[in-house]
Amino acid sequence: MKCFALTGGIASGKSTVSAMLQKSNIPIINADVLARQVVEPNSVGIRQIVETFGKDFLDNSGALNRKKMSDLVFTNAEARKKLENITHPLIAEQLRFELNKYEIQKTPYVIYEAPLIFEKGLQSFFDATILVTAQVPIQEKRLKKRDNISIQEVRTRIKTQMSTAEKEKQAHFVIDNSGMLSETWDQLQHVWFQLTKESLKP
Repeated sequence: MKCFALTGGIASGKSTVSAMLQKSNIPIINADVLARQVVEPNSVGIRQIVETFGKDFLDNSGALNRKKMSDLVFTNAEARKKLENITHPLIAEQLRFELNKYEIQKTPYVIYEAPLIFEKGLQSFFDATILVTAQVPIQEKRLKKRDNISIQEVRTRIKTQMSTAEKEKQAHFVIDNSGMLSETWDQLQHVWFQLTKESLKP
């Protein structure tokens, strides 16, 4: 079984590419989904978060207050590191569990969709990396609309991540998602054929 990493900066459109792959029956393991699982109410992750940050970061149901936590970690590098030290080992453990399931099923290819592959130096763990990019003005517009935040907050969040240029140096393949969906699909088809010598089913 081969596992390819699908990554990209915030609001670059990696979820769009992921949806295309999923529609073509390629299994997707989503890091954001795993991240939610490891901090569910009464989980080890949520208990560690409460010990580190306090109960103020829980909502009334005992779940993580994601907006409050996001506002903190996007403006406080030390807090972001503390949160990652809690969640990343738990996510890695859950990823190994998911990959093992696909290995048992003899699945030929699996995609791991995650935002911080290069930032965390994880690229060597995958058979190849696919980077999704978008021009900065488009990235900013998408993020502002998606999260309903100010342009200043948008730029702060983008700056917390490694630059696109630096990621492009490390990626095996790059898909520019700045244009029409049909253009993104054509690029994805090309990348997938390079990786597998197979075409994706539309």
